[in-house]
Amino acid sequence: VASRTIIFQLFLFLWDGCVFFSVEYSDSTLMLKEKNEIFRGDSLEIFISTYPNPLYREIIVNPRGDQFDAWHVTNPFGGFVTPKRRYEAPEIITIVRRQSDEFRLIVAVPWRLLPEYTRGGGPRSGERITFMLVRSDGAPGRETLYYSCYPLLGDGHNLNMHIQATLE
Repeated sequence: VASRTIIFQLFLFLWDGCVFFSVEYSDSTLMLKEKNEIFRGDSLEIFISTYPNPLYREIIVNPRGDQFDAWHVTNPFGGFVTPKRRYEAPEIITIVRRQSDEFRLIVAVPWRLLPEYTRGGGPRSGERITFMLVRSDGAPGRETLYYSCYPLLGDGHNLNMHIQATLE
């Protein structure tokens, strides 16, 4: 049986009114899908919200620089509901760096695009944010594999299993 080591480095920081996610990984079998199915190929999904808000933003980027994002609302009976209209935000900045089979995806999300901040204001001390990152690894001839930096129960849409951070 062949073994495989997955390297998934995450850096998270706040700066200049944005929350930044930076993820590095290796992939020798790059597979990219079209925008509406971007998560079925090689991509990074970011789920982010303020706690305990049931409204959250999903952002998906791939190594080609394609981006998809939408608002979702958790459904108390399981799953999530997506409004009919997608709320794609051009203010979300995506930077892709590639060197051979090494990738770095950097995503900057302005605070004003998060629940509780859409009417202005910045991060507040004591505020809790929740987030989850899911790396999708697509390859021809097999199902897409999903990796996370935190135990993943179901998929990234399960807000009860997100990482929680309290701002100081």
